[in-house]
Amino acid sequence: MSTKGWEKRSVSEPQSETVVRGPREGFTENLRTNTSLIRRKIRNEHLRVDHMTVGRKTQTDICLIYLDGVADPQVVDTVKYRIGHLDVDSILESGYIEEYIDDAPFSPFATIGYSEKPDVVAARILEGRTAIVVDGTPFVLTAPMLFIESFQTAEDYYTRPLYASLTRILRFVAFLIAVFGPAVYISLTAFHQELLPTTLLFTIAKAREGTPFPAFVEALIMLFAFEILREAGIRLPRPVGQAIGLVGAAVLGATGAGIFGSLSEGVENMVHITGKVEPVMKNHEIYTDCFGVYKNAFTAWKDAKIYDKLSAVCLKHWG
Repeated sequence: MSTKGWEKRSVSEPQSETVVRGPREGFTENLRTNTSLIRRKIRNEHLRVDHMTVGRKTQTDICLIYLDGVADPQVVDTVKYRIGHLDVDSILESGYIEEYIDDAPFSPFATIGYSEKPDVVAARILEGRTAIVVDGTPFVLTAPMLFIESFQTAEDYYTRPLYASLTRILRFVAFLIAVFGPAVYISLTAFHQELLPTTLLFTIAKAREGTPFPAFVEALIMLFAFEILREAGIRLPRPVGQAIGLVGAAVLGATGAGIFGSLSEGVENMVHITGKVEPVMKNHEIYTDCFGVYKNAFTAWKDAKIYDKLSAVCLKHWG
């Protein structure tokens, strides 16, 4: 009789994917527990679980789970080949596997998804995806991933279709506001004032009266300030991280001192709130960084008047 064993965390609700309605169990750091949670969701004789070991020094156990006859054989073979031919010293988390087998490592958008919820992973397996379970982490990878999945939650399938559809549309709108909001604000206030109603134009002029920076500099400073506060709030210990809220209030209080315009603050607050609406993007650091990159890129692009020059060229040739 074998008596070996070790301490392991019990199954609990994942912190990164909270739901109002639906299963509240989540994966743990134990490989056997995670595979059993998936097997309990999919009781099908065609469910395949292939075991592999990767890492010369760590000898990490990995399971490749897919539904035979539903998953694309070419995708399954490709994942098996890429994982089986990894020649590395260690695999300590599923993020290692994600980086090693990713099709587009330099893309800001992920091509491999992940989840802590067994029902989400089981649903993706039933759709023909391949799940990659790594020992020592509660995050299970699924490949391939579609960009549309960033706007979906498991809870969408547990509620009425009308409500779920409206919620997804809301997430799309929030995504557009988060990415293009600062650039549109700069475009309207600095270059295309004629598109604004007269009353709103006077309100903006009054709000910006006495501010030392142009709209572009204001937006850029506040974007970086929010990103710094976000990073500090994530990395600091929880008791200390609460103090970041006070610091953030002091930074935003610069509006009262006349450093930033009140309208600029409102736009930036709306941008960062909408940037956290997406269920995957608010938890995925890659997507959060991608938001920051695109917001700053579009902001600088618009201030450099590149858009106006391209528009003039298009009008000259096709107008």
